[in-house]
Amino acid sequence: MSVLPALACALAAVPAAAQKAVADGYLCCNLRVNGGWASDLNDPRSGGRVLPLGSKVVGLTYGTAQVDVEIDGAKVSLGNDYSRNLPMEQFAARWIVARDPTPEMRGWSSKMQQAVKGGRLMRGMERRQVLMAVGWPTLRNTPNIEDPVWSYPAANGYTYKVVFDEHWRVKAIDASEETKALVMMP
Repeated sequence: MSVLPALACALAAVPAAAQKAVADGYLCCNLRVNGGWASDLNDPRSGGRVLPLGSKVVGLTYGTAQVDVEIDGAKVSLGNDYSRNLPMEQFAARWIVARDPTPEMRGWSSKMQQAVKGGRLMRGMERRQVLMAVGWPTLRNTPNIEDPVWSYPAANGYTYKVVFDEHWRVKAIDASEETKALVMMP
């Protein structure tokens, strides 16, 4: 008996729930979705709708360059478009977390909560708050998350950079005035 038919028989005997590779959880961060696709660029100019951080995620399957999940009853493919050097399991773990992150916000000022929920940045934010508000920077443009500058490029050519101080708080947003108006809390 060849290996492939034996493997197929073994997999057929495993219940479907046990074959599911993507863990259930919650969105770590606000996520922009166009139709059923969410790019890891998470570009605020891309249109579509925003799925709020803390949304319940039902894990479905891993694709070659995407993680298929269900959020609010709709199938969403989270595209690993610009972080391809990251293994899919690690990519998924960035965006899908085991615990709902929203209770963490209770101790923050109302302005900070409003900024994070609205996907906006403000000076003084901690790294975690930046991630929750605008998502992970792509690996292509910020290869080391320990660097004090995170670059967030977008498909249409604009870029903004989040600059952290020595305490990992946002000290500046390096961007055009138009882009600052889009990504910063007024």
